[in-house]
Amino acid sequence: MAANKVTPYVSLQMLLSLNIPFFAFFFILMNGIFWWKGYVLPYKERNWYGEYFGLWMFLALETVRIYFGMRGNLTKHTRLIVVSIILTMVSIACYVYYLIAQTYVLRIENILLLMTIILEGLELILSFLAALRFSNQVADFAKNE
Repeated sequence: MAANKVTPYVSLQMLLSLNIPFFAFFFILMNGIFWWKGYVLPYKERNWYGEYFGLWMFLALETVRIYFGMRGNLTKHTRLIVVSIILTMVSIACYVYYLIAQTYVLRIENILLLMTIILEGLELILSFLAALRFSNQVADFAKNE
């Protein structure tokens, strides 16, 4: 019975915990960069407002994604992990947008965005493995009952 006991993925929890201060740093730095770009570079006003508003929406998305990922991992709840996987894919798509399709992209933004894409890619893989492990554990428990 002890061999079937499933524990949360420690590596996933560590990555999600690391992502909290990293995203705070990322958001503050991107916020400052956006204000600097809006002041110095010849931005179209509607483009600047759209991209800046997107950054704030991104803050909400990341907060919810990290919460569901941590909660699903700690409670071994497959549905929360699946929601976190979907939000992670949306989040990676947002990072790719800011990397490629933004009006002006600076080199520091490229570095930050690539680091976050790699970090979230690892989280995506570990979340997928955790969802498989937790769902198999539920299936095994149902068979034993």
